[in-house]
Amino acid sequence: MSSMDAVQQNDVIIVIMVGDLDPGDRNDTFQELRGHFKEAIDAGNLHVIAPPHELYSNFKITKQTYGQPLPYVEWRSKQNFDYAYIMRYSAPLALYYMQLEDDVIAAQNYVTSIRQFIDEQKDAWTCLEFSELGFIGKLYRSKDLEKLSQLLMMFYQEQPVDYTYLYFNMLMTQLQKRLRNPTLFQHQGIHSSFPGKIQPLKDRYFDVMVKRYKGDNPSAEMFTTMKTYLNFVPRLPYANTDGYFWSYGAPVAGDTFILVFDFPQRLDRVVIDTGSESHPNDILESASLKASLTLIKNPARVECTNDIDLGVFAGGRIEVKGMADAIKFKVVCLQVEVQKNQDAWAIIREIAVFVLKES
Repeated sequence: MSSMDAVQQNDVIIVIMVGDLDPGDRNDTFQELRGHFKEAIDAGNLHVIAPPHELYSNFKITKQTYGQPLPYVEWRSKQNFDYAYIMRYSAPLALYYMQLEDDVIAAQNYVTSIRQFIDEQKDAWTCLEFSELGFIGKLYRSKDLEKLSQLLMMFYQEQPVDYTYLYFNMLMTQLQKRLRNPTLFQHQGIHSSFPGKIQPLKDRYFDVMVKRYKGDNPSAEMFTTMKTYLNFVPRLPYANTDGYFWSYGAPVAGDTFILVFDFPQRLDRVVIDTGSESHPNDILESASLKASLTLIKNPARVECTNDIDLGVFAGGRIEVKGMADAIKFKVVCLQVEVQKNQDAWAIIREIAVFVLKES
């Protein structure tokens, strides 16, 4: 909830299901949650539920799959009942449903990023994923939850949920994962709810990089000659949501990253930062930045012309101030050009453009 603003909190309902069967444990959890989130509970933005004991009346293990011991099969089978229950409860509440766990952290403004990824889908989909791990961050349309919950209940002892959901996606004719990169949720916990199980898994594609500079960033298009790794697309470092560009392979001399404004702009300041905390070596080691006053753009190429040199990157970063004094004309595009072949891939984490404020 702390990673959502007030408007987003009113657009989202969070449902917490307390799966403990002991009445005392349930009550303790209810009281703790109410102590922390009374306002959200009273407003209806947070629901706390517990399944009735009758839910598990047909629970019976008659086979053990994947060579796992009986106590573990019982634990993962109960999970299937739990997931089915929370899905059926949640289905009428909203258009979309996302499954999370209680031991994850979320990227800032993740709701905006989720909406954006939904809007980007150009063809039919069943499941969008915002974490690469298990059954964390999986988004479905609520109208599909009845079918998914039935499948979980039918094969509760044969399959764990993080296998069953993949079968369900295929049955719904989605044959490939649709994973949003960078991912939005990171697994923080170590101890599983199964006694003695250690679960130290971390999402490789989660890299919290809150935009530091928060530029004005007037609308623009991005183009690059560098290959793109997965869905770390060129627009992300310029967007006002989290995300960054990641090259697939190391940049070579002559590679470019071009930002073309929808309308020419009088600029005051530009900051471009590369690399990340998790990948500090993935920077632009040797690159220059130019502002251009004209542009050649056609289906075959995008070329900035009438260039003005703004400087070179140092330590993977460049900042140019006082541009209005040096450039009296409106800028059509900005171009980063790689000067030397480098060994490491490159992350462009943020592009912040500040326009001249008219007095």
